[in-house]
Amino acid sequence: MSLLQRAHVLGQRDFCSHLSVHLLMLRAAWALRDGRELRGQLLRLVLTPIGHMSGRLPIGNIGTSDVSAFEPMALSHDLATLLDDRKP
Repeated sequence: MSLLQRAHVLGQRDFCSHLSVHLLMLRAAWALRDGRELRGQLLRLVLTPIGHMSGRLPIGNIGTSDVSAFEPMALSHDLATLLDDRKP
């Protein structure tokens, strides 16, 4: 799941990438039979379009159900460097 968390941080600015990562997280939760994560990903799939339309995405958030869907998080140095290169 840690690779998906990093993919979420990197893909969060692009709607299709962001939604795709949440679908992959949902699929992983299903495979692991993790009900809490499954419910969390279903919620995030609903919230993703709203976050993009409102422009209120919690930057750095890893996208899993063990953290708030609304809480920004500190970026690791390597991901921050990658995101600095991609600023709009």
